[in-house]
Order: sequence, then structure tokens, then C-alpha cells
Amino acid sequence: FARMNTLQKERIIKAIRKNVNVVVYMGDGVNDAPSLHNADVGICVNTATDIAKEASDIILLEKSLKVIFNGVIEGYTSINLLFYQIIAFIILFGLFLSIYEIILNISNVLQKLVNLTLVFIIPSKILGAILSVIEGVVIIFVVLLFLMIPLKDNDLFKGSTLASKIIYETPILSNSTREITDTMAEIVEIEEGIDEETLSIDEANLKTIDIMLRYKVVSKNTVEKLIDKKKLVVPNIETVLNKY
Repeated sequence: FARMNTLQKERIIKAIRKNVNVVVYMGDGVNDAPSLHNADVGICVNTATDIAKEASDIILLEKSLKVIFNGVIEGYTSINLLFYQIIAFIILFGLFLSIYEIILNISNVLQKLVNLTLVFIIPSKILGAILSVIEGVVIIFVVLLFLMIPLKDNDLFKGSTLASKIIYETPILSNSTREITDTMAEIVEIEEGIDEETLSIDEANLKTIDIMLRYKVVSKNTVEKLIDKKKLVVPNIETVLNKY
């Protein structure tokens, strides 16, 4: 779509949302305010008009979409770290609870033996004190472990090997996040190629169409219709369509 007025933009966004699609809209002018408000996520830059900023959900302080990519990565890192910390806490809590029950059972058996003779009274007191200390250490450890679960300082994980491994190599959540992170990484790579002039506009358009077809953002049939109607003119686009 091109050369649309404010009402037309708003109607298109509502129509796309009606088909249960998530819409992200980016704009910076007064005429973009209704569209920013009606989209699921409205994005504008820091130099946008005041009304556009007011209608937006996200205001970019830098003129780069890499900020959004970094934000998504940071979010997944925090969620994954919290998830695995909770798993670790549950496992350790169960382990120490089992150890505590074993110690308690041993203590009960020894107490019964002590009750049979007065010779073991003093050793039983010593053993009871030792078991009490172990019990206290276990309880304190579990409480401290529980208090460490919330992530209060994510700066420790920014750009770290740990964050990379959690996002891309852990077996549970990485599978669900890989497609999103890989897609955004490809988009950022295209943007950097244009900025550094290592990628021409036509090459960038081909790569973008390839990404949209691969992740089923658009269908091959839709692209072919746009080509037939002369709405999409990209050199060598057939090389991309032949892959699908």
C-alpha cells in the first residue's frame, strides 16, 4: 500500500487485526497517531511529533531497529534464566528434603537404640546437636536459594556466553525462541548491509521477500499476484520464488 490517508491506514490495520493477526505499526507524524493507537504495537522514534509519541507503545531513542531486536533477546534471556533457576530450585529443594527425611529416620532409629541403654545418652545428645546443625544449614540454604530466584540485575548476562547458551543451546525453551531470534538476526543483518553499503537495495529486497516466504508471512501466490499487477517490481525475484 502507498499514498494512503489517515483513515485508509486505520481501516487497513483494523482489517488485518480482524483476521487474528498481530500488527506492528511504525510512524512519526500527526497523521500516524490513529494507526499507532489501533495497532497491537505502535512504534515511533524520539524525534516524532508529541501526539505520535503519546499514541505509541514503544519510543526508540536510537534510529535503528536493532534496539527492538536487542530488547527481545534480553527478554528471552531473562525468561529463560528465571525458568531454569526455578527448575534448579525445585530439584535442589526435593534433594535436600529427601536428605532431611533420611537424616530424620536415622535419628529416630538411633533414638530407639539409645532408649535401650543409658550408655548411649551422651553420644545421643552430641548426635542430636550435629543433626540439628545439619537441619539448620539445609533450611537456610533452601531459603537463600529461594530468595535468589528473582533476577535483579540482568546486566550480568548482557553479551555473555551464558546468555548465548541459554537462548540458543538449552533444550527446553531455545526451540521455541530460535525461529524468532533467527528471523530478527537476518533482518538486522540486512539493515547493517544497507547501512554499510555492502548490500544493494535490490539484494536487500530479495532477502526480505525470501524471509517473508520462508516464515509464511506472505504466500507465494500473493507475491505472484503482486508481480502480475506490477505492484512488486524486484529484479531476479523469480530466483526466490523458485525455492518455494
